[in-house]
Amino acid sequence: MPEKQINIYSAETDKTLDFERKRLNNVLIRAGLKVIILERNGANYLPSIDGLDKVLQYSDCSVHLIGDEYDYVPELKMSFTEYQITKALEFVQARPLFKVFIWRPAYLDPLPQNPEQRNLWFSLRNKINSNIVIFNHQSPILVTEDIRTIMSVEQMQKVETEQTEIYLMYNEIDEPYAAQVIDLLQDVATVTHTEISLSADLDYENFIVEQIKSSVLPVIYFRKASSWASFFVQQVWRLIGGASSGKTILFVGDDAEPENLDLTFDAPNVQTIITGFELIPLEIKVQLDKVKEKLSV
Repeated sequence: MPEKQINIYSAETDKTLDFERKRLNNVLIRAGLKVIILERNGANYLPSIDGLDKVLQYSDCSVHLIGDEYDYVPELKMSFTEYQITKALEFVQARPLFKVFIWRPAYLDPLPQNPEQRNLWFSLRNKINSNIVIFNHQSPILVTEDIRTIMSVEQMQKVETEQTEIYLMYNEIDEPYAAQVIDLLQDVATVTHTEISLSADLDYENFIVEQIKSSVLPVIYFRKASSWASFFVQQVWRLIGGASSGKTILFVGDDAEPENLDLTFDAPNVQTIITGFELIPLEIKVQLDKVKEKLSV
């Protein structure tokens, strides 16, 4: 079954990032996404404002570049960049799958130079949730890769999942060890698990992403499948929204295999533990208790 066309509204930006926006649009188009833009009348944005609701209505997500300038429009009493983001966030209320992507390129200073633009940046960072994703990538290629990955999952059909405390994922070659871990964990928590075969495709990953949403603590376990695990944790982390997801992933390996000792994935909301097999169920339970404690606050 062919994937649904992903329509992305490419928001207007201030003149300092207009070239970067055009680069991003070209990469998005080459990646197979349909880019929707506002019709402009020369340098005047105002004739396009009435069309903003319409282009957002036909979009599945929007992408906004944050530069150093605050492109203030007196008639709006705010910048045009802020106005577009505000309108996009309104769509999130009515359309839960709508995503708002914010990109401030890494080659810029961490904070915008203009005070009003800086306040907008702080405000956006405080609003991060599953519908708002902020990037600071250097390249539009990386931005496009993350947008396409996240949106591909959102476009897939929802699947039935189970409410559970621990969701354990593992490769089929580690099944004997994972089964023992599951048996021990079931004495202290509710556990759901998925064995990943080497032929798993994106539809399979979609089930995993949906099950993670129904779990307190997702766990990726490995012993002999370290090369698979290293790739898989990165994919899962991106698919659930990366740093903006708010969901902690426990990446846990058995130190019986020497190549596992230095394996880690350094990213927000990912906890890596490499330890002895007999301690793994205990470590998972400890991390589960920590997550539950945070959720209860």
